[in-house]
Amino acid sequence: MSKYGKIKTKVKKPWELARGHNSHRSGSGSHDNRPRRIRTRMDVRRVALAEY
Repeated sequence: MSKYGKIKTKVKKPWELARGHNSHRSGSGSHDNRPRRIRTRMDVRRVALAEY
């Protein structure tokens, strides 16, 4: 045993850590400044079919 005794450290689980508010692109968090032609789902689908 060490002459200073045992040292215990408190470790938090990953789900206990505070992460704050994360803005999500599809939500109303941050402003989405992508051009319209690559912003909507239908436009993404249209581009994918055009490449095929």
